[in-house]
Amino acid sequence: LALILLTNRIGVFPAEGASSLQLIDKGMKRVSLTSLNMVLFPIEMTTTFLLSRLLTRIHPLKVMYFCYLLRISMSLLLSLFIHSLPPAELEMMPSRFYPLAYTLVILSSLAGRSMNVAGMAYYAQISDPRFGGTYMSLFNTVSNLGHQMYMSPILKIIDVASVKQCYKEGEVVMNNCAGHNLYSQCASMG
Repeated sequence: LALILLTNRIGVFPAEGASSLQLIDKGMKRVSLTSLNMVLFPIEMTTTFLLSRLLTRIHPLKVMYFCYLLRISMSLLLSLFIHSLPPAELEMMPSRFYPLAYTLVILSSLAGRSMNVAGMAYYAQISDPRFGGTYMSLFNTVSNLGHQMYMSPILKIIDVASVKQCYKEGEVVMNNCAGHNLYSQCASMG
């Protein structure tokens, strides 16, 4: 179980970990992206409440399986959507793309939240009641460790593998400005 908890999110990390950064790189306003959290919070709370009621009748692993497939699908769609956006060398991302970006981010987040709730319900089922929440805390800690330990390496790999171009007045002046030194050189050119 510990191995599964440590590795079950590897398939969604690249998309979920870098999606907000990539949306900002493509020209989405930071304020628009952060305001999404205000909308997302009540949706996630309602989903958590409704899902906890549903988990009394359905086995939590079935819900986790369905949500994992949804989460991988949303991660793939979000990655394809971000890749298909026009480059933002001169202007902000057109507002016609915002509703689809919001929908994909919300669905991906809801699938992740649903997996967490179903996971906690499963931990409660398999935990020994004599020890209270100790097993639940242990399983949750291992799950959180699996969530956090891949984030930095994956973001570094995405940064190294990303192809960035430097534009000045609509013209490409550098084909590759990946890395801190080349990015600084590009920024100094204007």
